[in-house]
Amino acid sequence: MTAHQANDQAETMLMKLVRGGQVAQLAGIANQRKFKDGYLIRPLLNVSRTEIAQFAHENKIKWFEDETNTDLSIQRNRFRQGIIPNLQTENPAVVDHLIDYQRQLVELIDFADNQLRGIVKQVNNVKRQLNLDLYQQLEQTTKRLVLSYWLEKVQLVTNLSQAQLGEMEQLLDNRNKPQTRLKLNDQLELIKQYQYAWVVKIGPADISTAIIPATVLKLNHWYSSSVHESIGIFAPNGELDKQKDCQVNIMWLPSKAFPLQLRRWQAGDVIALKNGHHQQVRRVLIDQKLNNAQRQDQLVITDQQGNVIWLVGRKFAWWERPLDYQDKWQQVAFVRRFIRGE
Repeated sequence: MTAHQANDQAETMLMKLVRGGQVAQLAGIANQRKFKDGYLIRPLLNVSRTEIAQFAHENKIKWFEDETNTDLSIQRNRFRQGIIPNLQTENPAVVDHLIDYQRQLVELIDFADNQLRGIVKQVNNVKRQLNLDLYQQLEQTTKRLVLSYWLEKVQLVTNLSQAQLGEMEQLLDNRNKPQTRLKLNDQLELIKQYQYAWVVKIGPADISTAIIPATVLKLNHWYSSSVHESIGIFAPNGELDKQKDCQVNIMWLPSKAFPLQLRRWQAGDVIALKNGHHQQVRRVLIDQKLNNAQRQDQLVITDQQGNVIWLVGRKFAWWERPLDYQDKWQQVAFVRRFIRGE
């Protein structure tokens, strides 16, 4: 328990009002809040400083005055010693009125939270992403409230200014930019990709995909392609098919194809199709609706001449095989191993 009282509450509300920010902050000090394994409660918030002092005097309870209360370099003391007394000359009941406003504001905030919780539940998917198709159907005023609630309660983003919220609204409403990013602070950024938006931490690039310029693949070795996946080429055997969380594709390749290499795709890359046709790797990525980040990190396995054999996880090239390919070509297994996390 702490001994915060009504005057502390009034001072806090006025300081919040002067500083500016979210309306909910004007509710001041909460009556109780979670504190470790229990609750921190403030049972005297509706009792004025004058009432407490009078009770102590009547019951002969020794009163301790904090000597810093007279230090006017502290903002709270300036409100306590100057602003509140001046307001009380205008209306002696000003502290009581502020406490009543605080109660009404808390009730309105609780009501709004209940309503917003239901709406956010409808527009937020299991991955905690905002469904923009559903979000865009909301009224304009509701959209801002929903966005603010979603950021704070779902994405755990706090201390955003009204200007930042306005910038995010414009970004999410802009249909001419289906894929874009907005930095919120030094740690977080908002990502918009087609019909979804979410917040991610800003961190160093995943070194597992930083294969520059290319890595020569050794047979029967694993290579980390992302934090959730490894890939490799193996001599085919029945044990590969038995491994859990693995995807296996068998191919025959001419000896001139080796050694194979792993690298990020490049603008001029094409993949061979049946009947001598080719398709740009860029077009495959667009057709499969990969977002910008996925396109940037897309890997390919190429032969010794740089021809794309496998657009990793997406598509294999077509190889015209001679009739005696089993005598002259080598059979290899292209394997993806998925690393299951939480």
